[in-house]
Amino acid sequence: MGSGLGLLLGLGLPRSFLLLDAVLLALAWLGGRRPGPAPSRLLLWSSGWLLLFGLSYGSIQIGWGVWWPPRQHGPELVAMLMPAAALAVGWFLPRCASRRQLSAWIVAYGAGALVYALLCLALSRSPWWNVAQSFVHNVRVPWGSQPWMNMRSVEQRAFVALGWWPVALPCLWGLARQRWRAVPLLVMAVLAAHAAWAFQGRIGVVVLALASLPGLWCLRRQRWRLGLLAVGSVAVGVGLASGRLCDERGWLQLGFVQRLAQAPWGGRQIAFTYRDCRPELLNRFGPGPDAAAFSPHNLVLDLYNDAGWLPALCVLLAVVPLLWVLLRGFWGVLQRQGWSADLALRWSCVALVVVQWLLQPFWYADQLMCILGFLLAGALLAEFNRDTPGGWSAARPSHPDRSPLNHDGCTNPEAVGLPEDPPR
Repeated sequence: MGSGLGLLLGLGLPRSFLLLDAVLLALAWLGGRRPGPAPSRLLLWSSGWLLLFGLSYGSIQIGWGVWWPPRQHGPELVAMLMPAAALAVGWFLPRCASRRQLSAWIVAYGAGALVYALLCLALSRSPWWNVAQSFVHNVRVPWGSQPWMNMRSVEQRAFVALGWWPVALPCLWGLARQRWRAVPLLVMAVLAAHAAWAFQGRIGVVVLALASLPGLWCLRRQRWRLGLLAVGSVAVGVGLASGRLCDERGWLQLGFVQRLAQAPWGGRQIAFTYRDCRPELLNRFGPGPDAAAFSPHNLVLDLYNDAGWLPALCVLLAVVPLLWVLLRGFWGVLQRQGWSADLALRWSCVALVVVQWLLQPFWYADQLMCILGFLLAGALLAEFNRDTPGGWSAARPSHPDRSPLNHDGCTNPEAVGLPEDPPR
């Protein structure tokens, strides 16, 4: 049932937010009735600041007249409280689903999101099987309030499966009996790469690189890891120097940060010009039909642009310590148990969410995925907690006398693929 819900949420069908509300309520009720550790201080801290974020953002939007009268904007106001609720409910998720079940839910969500992206390609191409056709601006969508959507809001659906390359390949190198698990992931990753190419999704490369970074530990020798990092760094340097790797979002965000004092309470009053990748062009940021962008393509800066410093500060106070603890949790499990498909799936989702926060108008482009990111963050906090039954901290390497990082291939054979959960 959980995989079916994940598939439906990934498809982004109409009324998906009502479905997510029902899922959150069910998880809160089921998880609260089952034994487990009390919520951590960090969970309470981050959930509290996210609650203040939602209240402050909604109040300021009402003050600006954007959501006026408030009774006509109930769904928007409720949505502002969902990040705090999703993070808090995520703490109960490991009580309702085993580690392997949660991995299956992630795969189901990614499969649904990929199907949505591929349907958009099929509906937008002429004819639908013209796989050589790519897009620049808008694509047709299979459902929703509008028949067309900016392709930047669609490409990120495919990025979920794009991050599965470093999940599937180590499984293929593992035990033969585990390889069948990697084949569906690899097929979806290939399709996602095609979708990213068709949407000209440049930041998909960033998602893939970040998702692959911990997999460097799968290499047997340290000089191979250092060599691969050096080659990648040189390639990026050459691309930047030659202009082949160029993204105007850097100049856009820099220009916005330099003008924060112009609108401390938001209201989308900031306007300026910024450079383009083509030196002869200048782009305009701000309100108006002649503007090239109305969003700084960064979630925190978007919140500042809408409602000023208070909601943006609340989000930073909630997310920065949360991300730091999650990174420490991943590093601890990597050191103790090595790299496994379960861990790689979770890391690929975190990599996607981080890139979307930094380089996309995530809250506008896919609010549902953004809220699900908080649900996953709460679940990871619980899994990394040493008192969670079946969590990562409670598990131990299969061969305690041997470091899993030095094992032939990647990690212990039992950790390759999607392993069985330890007994509860």
